[in-house]
Amino acid sequence: MVEAKWGAELDEARRHLLECVDFATLRACGHELRPGVVLTSVSEIPFEMSLRCALCGEAYWFENLAWTTGGHSLWQFSQESRERSHNRCGLNRS
Repeated sequence: MVEAKWGAELDEARRHLLECVDFATLRACGHELRPGVVLTSVSEIPFEMSLRCALCGEAYWFENLAWTTGGHSLWQFSQESRERSHNRCGLNRS
């Protein structure tokens, strides 16, 4: 039962990550990001996931800013990934 609940929470977090602005921006600038995300850090709520571009091979990290309050839906590009990619994709906002 706990595994089923965790799976549902991960699915919800994944869905929100794929709907975030930074994911859309990466796709718009030509990155081929697959829907399958890799959970890289976990607590009760997923707080960090990464995706790899099928074209350039670059890994992009996303952070869930709402994880401390139990939320799944406040995903954004990590600062490290943003700094690496801002020239290519216009991801230079804070």
